Amino acid sequence: MISIDKFKTLTEKTAIKKASVIVSSKIHDGISVLDDYSIELYKCLVDMKVVKKDVMESLISRVKNGENPILIAEYFKALSGLGDVSWDYISPKHSPLRERSVKNCYLLLDNIRSPYNVGAIFRSAESFGIKKIFLLGATASPTHPRAVRTACGCDEIVPYEYIDIEDLCTVVEGEAFNNIFALECGGKDINSFEFPSSGCCIIGSEEFGVSEELLRMSKAIVSIPMYGLKGSLNVSVAAGIALFKWFKA
Repeated sequence: MISIDKFKTLTEKTAIKKASVIVSSKIHDGISVLDDYSIELYKCLVDMKVVKKDVMESLISRVKNGENPILIAEYFKALSGLGDVSWDYISPKHSPLRERSVKNCYLLLDNIRSPYNVGAIFRSAESFGIKKIFLLGATASPTHPRAVRTACGCDEIVPYEYIDIEDLCTVVEGEAFNNIFALECGGKDINSFEFPSSGCCIIGSEEFGVSEELLRMSKAIVSIPMYGLKGSLNVSVAAGIALFKWFKA
């Protein structure tokens, strides 16, 4: 770990990024973010005018009073441009050290090229208990900086892997593979669709939708009814609506 003396020599931009990594690593490893080293680190950031003294003191006080230490990590991420400005809205009831509750439900992202959309889908998937995300073809990497920023840390929570179509039956577990359905235009109204308790939802690319091969594999096609002039939604928005409906089922 970098010494405090060495830390003081960093540029402001590098310092806040480094601090973000240090605090996130401590949380991941179950180490206190209020130990002597961390407190000295925070004082250094204040002295460098990278963070505001009153904000830092408030965060330290909140963590001391039992709130989630991820508040500090997300604040640093937001300042560094690596996180989302909604860092302050993370529930103190949810700790990154706790095991997340999941269902036997999966997502398959079919050639979704926008890192922003991929990150946004990861964030929704984490909220609604998706077990794993499979990435196909030209789908943007969850490690892309834009995806990381939009995912707000959910890319490190929800498991994922790149696969080929022919491997789908071997990586999606049992009953879930038998309940593969696609979110696509021209299908059954999502309001009347009977969502499976275990399954895999295919989300297609922004431009071409779900591929023909995957549509043939699908047991059902589900659509979100549209009431405006446009015939489609942003793919991450559509995915969020579908996950909400699936979660409620």
